[in-house]
Formats: sequence, structure tokens, C-alpha cells
Amino acid sequence: MKHMVMMLVCCLVPLGLAFLLKGLGYSTIAGYMMLLLCPLMHIVMMKMMTKKDETKEEKAM
Repeated sequence: MKHMVMMLVCCLVPLGLAFLLKGLGYSTIAGYMMLLLCPLMHIVMMKMMTKKDETKEEKAM
């Protein structure tokens, strides 16, 4: 459940910001945000996941 919430936040925040900027008239910036934020948020999410897995392995030993 915690994983799903984290994924929703990481996916919906950039989308919400992009739509907000597009609604305010910054459509070019919104497009670039989508191109840049989605891969960056994915990298951050993957780092968090590997960090979580490493701590689980340390506790198991």
C-alpha cells in the first residue's frame, strides 16, 4: 500500500504541475517539465527503492 501511494505521488505531482502551468498559459514550460520531470522522478523513485532493499538485506543478516 505504501508503495502505491509513493508511486501515485511521484506520477501525479509532475502531471498536476504541468497541467497547472499549461492552464496559466505556460504551455512550453509545461511540455519541457513533462520531458524532464518524469524521468527524474523515476530515477529518484528507483534510488529510494534500492535503498529500501539494501536496508532489508542488512536487517536480514
